[in-house]
Amino acid sequence: MSKRTNPLRFNLINAYCFIVVDACILLHYIFGEEEFKPKIEFLINVCKSEKILPEILPQTIYEVNKRTTEAAKEFSEVLSNCQQHIQRISKKPLSQLKIDRNSANIIRTAFAKAFEDISRKSFRRYEHKIEKIRKARIIETAIMWDFWDSFGDTALNVEQFFKNIRDKFGQIYKEFCSKQATFMKEMNMAAIDKSRIPETTKELDDMFYKRCRIKNLGDLRLLCEAVSRMYDVDKWCGVLTTDYGDIVQNETQIDRLTLLTVCDPLYFPYHLDSKLDLGLRPKTVAARFGIRFAEFFKSRVPVGVI
Repeated sequence: MSKRTNPLRFNLINAYCFIVVDACILLHYIFGEEEFKPKIEFLINVCKSEKILPEILPQTIYEVNKRTTEAAKEFSEVLSNCQQHIQRISKKPLSQLKIDRNSANIIRTAFAKAFEDISRKSFRRYEHKIEKIRKARIIETAIMWDFWDSFGDTALNVEQFFKNIRDKFGQIYKEFCSKQATFMKEMNMAAIDKSRIPETTKELDDMFYKRCRIKNLGDLRLLCEAVSRMYDVDKWCGVLTTDYGDIVQNETQIDRLTLLTVCDPLYFPYHLDSKLDLGLRPKTVAARFGIRFAEFFKSRVPVGVI
């Protein structure tokens, strides 16, 4: 960022603030999602040019590992389901099926049955079913892309084709894990151990759930960790996320009740620079606003002005 066109107080932001990233930020980078690429590039560029060192909290690491593991599991389930339907439709071992026009139609029919299987299942929310089908469609596209690329290979049968698909995905999964490490290294990101975050109370959980309308348990845990970290080190914290539906839309209430900033990565310089106008330390400001932050913690209460 240009120093001439951006007179924000980054020297003070570095001294009295820190940022943490939500799991979605890492996942956008890992999966190379084009929609969010400009936001990620902006975040990387600002952090590098202004020497901002982000932190990654335990809940974020947990969510990223959970999502990548779930993605691998879903891929394997869709693939296995498709292979089982192919077996039933063809009434032949997959090793006896060639990669030809007929097998293309069999795979098409098998995927149609796989989608029917998903549609018949019960989900807690209708949106979850739609998301499951959407992901299965993406997998279908990837498989058929490789299928047509292999079309006409007389040495290849359907069984070997699916084995190649699994091997290819295994390599992609390794690349995903490597991208996570690359992102953290590129951002000079510090992973904060759980032992360094004071345990929070049910009162804070209830505040986020009832008064800030944070219904997702993973989001709730991340916000609790961020509040705990903020008051423990007594520096302003910005949680960067693209979760507009649950977190960002409630940013005003979260800030009012805890002083925690949550925002889109594009706006964190503005928010943290604005926080400096309140005073240089969250505990002092919390006391001035009547925020009883000591009640957020179970035992190890951060020392400060109450």
